[in-house]
Amino acid sequence: MATWAPINDTSQPYHPSETDKLASGTMPILEVPDNGTMIDYVTLEEMTAIFDANFMGTPLAKPTTLVMGFHPSMTFSQAEFLRVHYFLAYADEHLAAKDTGPVVYTTLSDVAKVFPLE
Repeated sequence: MATWAPINDTSQPYHPSETDKLASGTMPILEVPDNGTMIDYVTLEEMTAIFDANFMGTPLAKPTTLVMGFHPSMTFSQAEFLRVHYFLAYADEHLAAKDTGPVVYTTLSDVAKVFPLE
């Protein structure tokens, strides 16, 4: 993980520099960091804490992403399934569509539209 050491729980998408993949620049690609919710590495409590670090209950000043992922496996456990289920239930408590928060589920192609190259 030393290669990605600057990436943390609140890191946001950026266009990298041609000389430093961790610095903002002008490359016409969008780096969307996995900012901490790989379900096979963290507990539900850690996942909700990462969510709370990205949304503190007040209106967001700018677009903010939270990436949840997992490594595909033929042995996806019941515990992992439940982490996903309960994390999404927690996120659902903050849905923009219900006026209870900023959460909008989207795809990476849509994220690229929100973080254009400037």
